[in-house]
Amino acid sequence: MKKIASLSAGALTAKAHAMYGEILGDDAYREMLGCHSISELAAFLRDRTAYASVFSDLARARIHRARFEALVRKYSMTRIASLAAAEKALGGSLYKTLIMDYDAELLITCAEYLGSEGVGESMQFVPDFFRRNSELDAEALYRARNMDEMDAALEGTPYERLLDGFRAGAPFSVRAYELLVDECVNTRSEALIREQYTGETRKALLAHLRMRADMKTVESLYRMKTYYPQADMRRTGVLSNTVTAFTPTERNALLESADVPALTETLRHTVYGKAAALFSDGVIEHKTGEAQLLACTHALRYSTVPQMVLMGFVGIQQNEMHNLIHIAEGLRYGLAPEEIGAFLVTRARV
Repeated sequence: MKKIASLSAGALTAKAHAMYGEILGDDAYREMLGCHSISELAAFLRDRTAYASVFSDLARARIHRARFEALVRKYSMTRIASLAAAEKALGGSLYKTLIMDYDAELLITCAEYLGSEGVGESMQFVPDFFRRNSELDAEALYRARNMDEMDAALEGTPYERLLDGFRAGAPFSVRAYELLVDECVNTRSEALIREQYTGETRKALLAHLRMRADMKTVESLYRMKTYYPQADMRRTGVLSNTVTAFTPTERNALLESADVPALTETLRHTVYGKAAALFSDGVIEHKTGEAQLLACTHALRYSTVPQMVLMGFVGIQQNEMHNLIHIAEGLRYGLAPEEIGAFLVTRARV
């Protein structure tokens, strides 16, 4: 097990805190909600924020949504890669979990575009750090046009068994594939944390990983209980992830909840019962987002574990990326500022 020396750990946390200083604040969000087009939004980011690093070459001509999203992803992934590379250079191992997160996004994106002419722009600006350290051949996955080609691209990687069930006859869907990818990545991340860390560091990192997995589970359960209340939860795969903070008894109770109010009451008696955001008004994805942003912000500000400071920043940066994509989508469809704002998870709301 490798440990980061205290002096180096201080440099890593200082870097994360400095980068946090460039996270968009409430005033920036208010101004962005006043934009009337994606081009105006891009111009604001270029002229008034640190996003100038990716939008500086943008002419004042119209920018389409896909390019805007790709550039926002590039900015976020570049910042995350910068921290991950620093952690690796200091002898750490946690960067490998961030590589696996990239793997998951790549695998799911390529599955979404399977059978089409390409994967669009969303993965075209990935920093070299992720490509160099991933065990996946991104170009081979980009070229895959059917399941056989995707299966061939996965051969010899930790993900080579992902398609076995579908090849054996199970109906393929991106959602079913996503569940398998998430379970594989989370299981590998959990194993790495157990192998490389001990004590409070291991405990904190496992809690962070499990919360992320559990919030996805909670979202799926709420959707199923809302739209398909009679469905057999045990056959839907929504609780297939073995990386969880829920006890077996709690898992069964969540599955057997008769409706959303019963599910909510069950959730109150789990480790997440004190996460007030989960029990506020609003759509479930917004509530889980607020709970996770609050946890990440607390980790970045107060944790004495350098690796948790790093993961706190990563969660905050990813949340900002999703906020900007939501704003662009809202502008694309002509939503009012207050409607767009309702989708955002910001510091002011947590």
